[in-house]
Amino acid sequence: MTEKDVEQVAEFLHRVVQISLTTQKEAGTKLLKDFTKTFESGSGEAPKLIAELKKDVMKFATSFPLPGIPDTVSLFSVLLPLPSPFSSSTHIKLSQTNTNIQSKIVRPEGVDL
Repeated sequence: MTEKDVEQVAEFLHRVVQISLTTQKEAGTKLLKDFTKTFESGSGEAPKLIAELKKDVMKFATSFPLPGIPDTVSLFSVLLPLPSPFSSSTHIKLSQTNTNIQSKIVRPEGVDL
């Protein structure tokens, strides 16, 4: 990673904070249950901003190869589209994706991941 890449990651983190503040303002309180309810409702500005951020992060992330995986581009096609972090099926989908990723990792003999 270069300095420019680190600055890009910092910009992504800044956007996450701004989206969180927007969602908190839309919720009207600082309670987590209200924040989650507002975010999950799909109304307001936050879901659109999250979708845009997700697209930008995936574009950025796919520009870097993954060690041990010969074809990173096909790996990311397995991961897209990523589920909402508040989706009830998120855990199942991520577990299945983790299994797909582990099956593509080249393991040295005698090493168990």
